[in-house]
Amino acid sequence: MRIFHEKIVAPLFFILLGCLYIYCTPYTVQSGDTGELVTNSYFLRVSHPPGYPLWTLLYHLPVKYLHFGNPFAVASIFTVFIGMGSLVLLYVTNPSRMTLLVILVLGSASVVWKYFLLPDVFALHCLFLSLLYLVFVKPILLDKWWMIFLISLSVAHHHTIVFGFPLFVLALFKSKITNKKIGVSLLSGIISLGLYFLMLSFNPEDYGSWGNLQSAQDVIHHFLRKDYGTFSLARPSTEPHSWTMFFLRALISDFWSFLILAIYLLLTYKKDFLEKLKSSFIFIICLILYLIVFEITARVSFNLTGETVFERFLVMPLFLLTFVMLFALRNHSNKFPVWLTILLSLNLGLNLWSNFHHFNFKEKTGIHDLVSNSLNQLPHKSILYAVGDSFGFSSYYLNEVQNLRKDVTLIHPSWEFSWSKIKALREYPEIFKSNSNQKFLLSNINENHEVFTNQLFEVLPRHISIGYVGLLFKYSFKNDKVNQSLNCSENYNFLTKPSLKDFKYFDEGTYFSFSYGGCHFEEGLRYLKTNNLEMAKNSLKAATQLSPYNAKYLERLCYVLKLLKSSEYEECDKNLDFLIDHTNPQYYLSKFHF
Repeated sequence: MRIFHEKIVAPLFFILLGCLYIYCTPYTVQSGDTGELVTNSYFLRVSHPPGYPLWTLLYHLPVKYLHFGNPFAVASIFTVFIGMGSLVLLYVTNPSRMTLLVILVLGSASVVWKYFLLPDVFALHCLFLSLLYLVFVKPILLDKWWMIFLISLSVAHHHTIVFGFPLFVLALFKSKITNKKIGVSLLSGIISLGLYFLMLSFNPEDYGSWGNLQSAQDVIHHFLRKDYGTFSLARPSTEPHSWTMFFLRALISDFWSFLILAIYLLLTYKKDFLEKLKSSFIFIICLILYLIVFEITARVSFNLTGETVFERFLVMPLFLLTFVMLFALRNHSNKFPVWLTILLSLNLGLNLWSNFHHFNFKEKTGIHDLVSNSLNQLPHKSILYAVGDSFGFSSYYLNEVQNLRKDVTLIHPSWEFSWSKIKALREYPEIFKSNSNQKFLLSNINENHEVFTNQLFEVLPRHISIGYVGLLFKYSFKNDKVNQSLNCSENYNFLTKPSLKDFKYFDEGTYFSFSYGGCHFEEGLRYLKTNNLEMAKNSLKAATQLSPYNAKYLERLCYVLKLLKSSEYEECDKNLDFLIDHTNPQYYLSKFHF
C-alpha cells in the first residue's frame, strides 16, 4: 500500500496540481514587476535592484526562443515548473500521506498559488528555500560539491535568502564540516556573487535597462539597492499597519488546518512533538527574525497598492512555517485519524476552489486591456510617460516585445532618478532639453511636443495646458490661459471584462477597469458645476456604462438624478448600496455624502 502511495498517488496529485497551475497561467501581461522582468529577460537587460541576474539568465532562453503562445505565457509556464519543483523537493524529504497533504495545502495557498503562476522572482526563491530544507534534513548531500554550488546560486537571486543561511550553516556542521566543504562554500558564494557583474553585459546602455551600470561600483550600488535606499523596504506610510498581523491574516485564511494539526500533535504526542520542535528550532528562529525585520521596516498602509507590493513577501515565512510542520511529521510512523486527513483535505479543497475562481489569470486581462487601449488611442508618434510599475512596465512589454504602437515614445517609469534622465536625453535628444535635470518631467521636454500620462500631475505651471483624452491626460505647452479640454472615447477593445465576483479579492488588473469612465465622469462634473443637469446625467451614465463597478461614478449619477427628481433615483440608490456591499468594502465603506 505504501509503495502504491509513494509511486502513484503522490506523483498523480503533483501532476494534477501542476496541470491546474498551467491551466490558470496568464497569457498576457499582469501587474507588478512581471512586465519588466519578462521584457528584460527577453532583451537581456538589467532589471530593478538588485537586478536578479540569475532569473534573467534562466528565463532568457525560453522567453526569447520558445515560440508558442507569447513570451509572457512561456515565462508563466516556466514559473509553474520551477514552483512545482520546490514542492516536489519538500515531499521527497519524507514521503507520507500527511506530508503530501501539508505540501499541497502550501501549494494551494493564495499567495503561493499567485506567485507560482506569475513570472516574478518568488517561485525561484522558493526553489532555493526547498533546497535549503532538503540539505538540512539530509546533510549528507553537502558531500557533493555541486549541491553546495546550487544552494550558493541563491545569493544571485533574492536578498531575503539571508534569513535562510542559518539552515545551510547548521546543515554544514551536521554533515561533518571539513576544510574542503568550507572552501567549496566560500568559492561557490564568490562565484554566485560574481553573477551580478554579468549585468555589465546585460545591455545596460539600453533605455529600458535599470540604472546606468558602467563599473564595478555601479553594480555594487545596484546590488545594495541604492536607488531605493539601502536596507529600506518601503517609504513611510501615513497609516501604517502591522506586517505581522498581515502575515497572521494569511495564516488563518489559508493554513487553518496547520494549527489544528499542531494542536493534535502536541496533545497526542507531546514528548515526541516537543522534541521535534527543539530539532526544528532553527526554522522558528529564521521565521521570527524575518517577521521582526518586516514588522520594523515594512509598516505600510495595506491599501490599493501597498497590499499587492507586500503580499509577495509572505511566501518565505509561509515556507518556513511549513518546514516546521514537515519536520514535526518527519519519520512519524503513527497513523493519523481520518478526521485530521479530512480537515487537511477540506483546507486544500477550499483553497483550490477559491483560487480557481479568483486567481485564474487566464481570465485576468485588465492590465493588458487598459494599456493596449491607452496606446491605441494615442496620435501617431506620441510621447507617453507610463507611470507606475504595473502600467509602466506593462507598456514596455506590449510596446517592445509585442510590438504594439512602435511609433510611440515611452518615457521610463523610473524618470525620477538622475541616471534615467541622462539616458532619456541620450536616447531621445529631439524630445528632451539638453543638460536639463529638473525633477518635474514637463520642465525637461522641448515645448513643441505633446505629452500623455496615465496619472495627473498635481501641480502644473501656468503655461501648460492639460486635457483628458480617453484614458490619458494630455499636456501641451502654451503661453495663453490654461484650457482643460476633453476628448472622451468609448471605442475600447477588451479581451475579457471583469464581473462582480472578481471584486471579492483585490486584484490590481481588475481595479483598472474603474478608470474607463474617467473622462465622461470629469465631463459630468463640469456640467454639474454649471448646473446643466441633463448633460451631467448623460455624461455620468456614460461613465457608469464604461466602469459599471465604480461606486464613485454611480454615486455622482445618483446625486444628479436626485437633483432632477427623476424616477430613476430610487433604483440608482439601491444599485449603489448593492455595489458598495459587493465590490470591496475595504475601499468603499459607505456612500459619499450628497
